[in-house]
Parts: sequence; structure tokens; C-alpha cells
Amino acid sequence: MMTEQEIISKVKAILNEIGEEETLSLLSEDTVKIEEYIKAVIPDAVSLVQMNSPVRCVNKKNGVSSNTSVTSDSEGKCLIPVPDDFVSLIAIKLSNWKRTCIVAFDLSSEEYKQQCNSYTRAGSYKPVCIMGYNNSGNRVLMLYSAKADSKLEMFVYEAKYTPGTSLDIDQNEPVSQAICYMTASLVYSIFENKATSQEMRNIAVSLIPQK
Repeated sequence: MMTEQEIISKVKAILNEIGEEETLSLLSEDTVKIEEYIKAVIPDAVSLVQMNSPVRCVNKKNGVSSNTSVTSDSEGKCLIPVPDDFVSLIAIKLSNWKRTCIVAFDLSSEEYKQQCNSYTRAGSYKPVCIMGYNNSGNRVLMLYSAKADSKLEMFVYEAKYTPGTSLDIDQNEPVSQAICYMTASLVYSIFENKATSQEMRNIAVSLIPQK
């Protein structure tokens, strides 16, 4: 876990280091204001790192809880409500599945079309997860196929960052640094220092693990 204050401290260190090398420095700004700017852009910085990360390891959350309901229809389709802070799927598994799903396909995919046919629909050995909607228009994960007594064994996803909370990056130092440099980039953007902002962003993207 990385706390909000740890992010702020690391970003301030980056700003101070860059400021010493430039004629335009943020060091002259009020410390309280700088911290407010940093806090304000952390959620966007985390989102940008998540968008650029193929590994899906930023701010992991466990979606399995005691009130997670699992029901299936006559076709074996199970709908799991998508949390409000859901960004992307990391892993999901029902108790009757032999494998874990790590990809949520969309409704335009060939994988979804296969689930609409009873002959090509996925079973427990090669389960499929689709990002769809329920009758109320809310996002759900459509899981194929489930049994009447299936239970949700695993549901891990990348979550949006909530201001004031700690960030779960699984002690991944490159990701930690990427988030801090992306945050610094957005702070420099506030001050309309486009060149340094882009430089910080490039460093952030280069630090994001690709596998």
C-alpha cells in the first residue's frame, strides 16, 4: 500500500529536484497550495497510469464479499454487478470453473456471439466473461457458464483511486514511481509548463511495467 501522504512526499521531491535545475521553479509556491494541487491530480494520474499499463496491477481490489449474489439463468449465464469504482478486470472465477478468466470481452466481440448459441457457449473448462448490462442498464459481468450452486470464488479488479485513501500497487516500485511522475506532470500542466509536463509524462510511461 502507498498512502496519499507518501505520494505527496515523493511528488514534492520530484518537483524540488526539477525546480533546482530550472529557472521556473515551483519551490517559490506556497507549500500548502502545492500539496493541494498534488492531491487534486492524483486520481487523474492513477487513471493515466492504468490506461497505459497492460499488466493491470494498479490499485487492485477484491470484489468478493458476503453480499455478492450469484444467480444463473436457464442458459447458465451468471450476472455479477460491476462496482462503481471498477476500471478493468484482473481475475474472476466461479466455483464450478476449472480456469480463471482474466479478460472481460465486450458485447461486439466474437466471444460474446458464441455465448448466444447453445452449441458454442462456454463451459466450465473454458469459461468466458463478458462486460454487459442488466435490464436496468447497469454494468455487469456476464459469466458463462454457471451452475445453480455456483459461488464466486475470486473477483479481483483495478479500481479508481479515491482521494484520501491508500493505493494498492503490490509493492511495485516502478508503478509507484510512474504514478508520482505522472502526478508531477499534471502539476506542471497546471502551471502551464508544457515542456516539463511532457518530460515527466514520458518518464512515467517509460516506468510502467509492460509484462
